[in-house]
Amino acid sequence: MSSTTPPSDVPEARRISRDALREAERSSGSQVVVVESPGLPTLSAIRFARGSAPAHVIEYRTDYAWAVDYLVVFQCGMLRRRVNAAAGPIDLGPSAKGLKAVTAALAKAATAKMNAASSRQLAAQLLQGVVVHLRSIPLGLAIDSLIETEFKVLRETQRRVLADQLRENEQALDAASAGLLPQRVVDATCAISAALALFWAERWTQPGLAAPYQYSGHAATGSQLLEVWRQNSSDGVRDHAVIDAWAELLGIADWYTWVVDEHDDSRESER
Repeated sequence: MSSTTPPSDVPEARRISRDALREAERSSGSQVVVVESPGLPTLSAIRFARGSAPAHVIEYRTDYAWAVDYLVVFQCGMLRRRVNAAAGPIDLGPSAKGLKAVTAALAKAATAKMNAASSRQLAAQLLQGVVVHLRSIPLGLAIDSLIETEFKVLRETQRRVLADQLRENEQALDAASAGLLPQRVVDATCAISAALALFWAERWTQPGLAAPYQYSGHAATGSQLLEVWRQNSSDGVRDHAVIDAWAELLGIADWYTWVVDEHDDSRESER
């Protein structure tokens, strides 16, 4: 995919992203800055203003500069869900119980042929990945549904970005079949990914998108997650409840905590 490919209507797409930025600044009361970040591990991310950080910062990966307008609108949507959340900011962090559970599971996996320090570091990385996935996917479904409905000019870019994300998510299935990672981590991650794939398989009338999860056995749980989301996702008021319900279904309710530290400036979402 070329990093120089522009959206089909650059002026209109740019107007939409600028409007999204202005609305995000108005609703949050803080400046929103957009920066290119070559080493970003995800396609885009947002760090919210808090503590000594006076501005929200949206980052996008250099090779996805062609999709910057869509990515900005998406991350402004994340900010809007945060501002409108009835129960407060939707910030998750790994818990001590979660780290203990993943570390113990990792000790039984093939990748555990390492020293204790390396094993704990890998466990922390795996747990963080699950927690980010748990937070980002249900919120992302709501935001992307709105973008697709309201902004026709962004649909082609959105679809290409989502197609890339769906392909990347499928890579976790390879780890599942190889037995390289703890099964609980794989099952939780793949069930969340299945919910995403099932949603777009139906929306785009492309059942093949969900086929890998049908074969792996994660589609049933993914369907349950999607049903919970559909019942509660309309306005963002119940985002906390959706995440907690997903975690209960996945058996990882004690793997995270709700974060209230205003000085935590970690990245908040994946895309």
